[in-house]
Amino acid sequence: MKHMFVATLTLLLCSAFSPADAAPVPHTIDDNGPAEGVQPLTLRELWRVGGEDEDLILGRVSDLEMHPDGSVYILDHQLCHVVVISTDGEHLRNISREGDGPGEMRQPMGLVFLTDE
Repeated sequence: MKHMFVATLTLLLCSAFSPADAAPVPHTIDDNGPAEGVQPLTLRELWRVGGEDEDLILGRVSDLEMHPDGSVYILDHQLCHVVVISTDGEHLRNISREGDGPGEMRQPMGLVFLTDE
C-alpha cells in the first residue's frame, strides 16, 4: 500500500507541474524497426580516469554531469566529494569532503549546475 501512495503522489506532482498548453507528443508504433534501419555504432575511448595505477580513487559514483565548458563532474557518494575532470581527461580538483563543516557534505545525492543570473 505504501508503494501505491508514492506512485500516485509522483504522478500527481508530474501532472501538476506540466504545462497546460503543451501539445501532446505524437507516438508511432512501427513493427518494422527504425526508419533508417539499425545503425551500428563504433565507440572510441577518449580518456580514462581512476584505476590501480593512478592516485585518483573513485568509490561509488552516483551522478555524472558535463559542465557547459566541457569538463566532467563526477559525484562520488561513498567518498562524499565531486571529482572534476577536464575535457582531456586530466584530474583538475576535488570539491568538498565528508563532514558537517563548511564545504563538507554527507550522503550527496545529485549534481546540478545553476546559472549566475
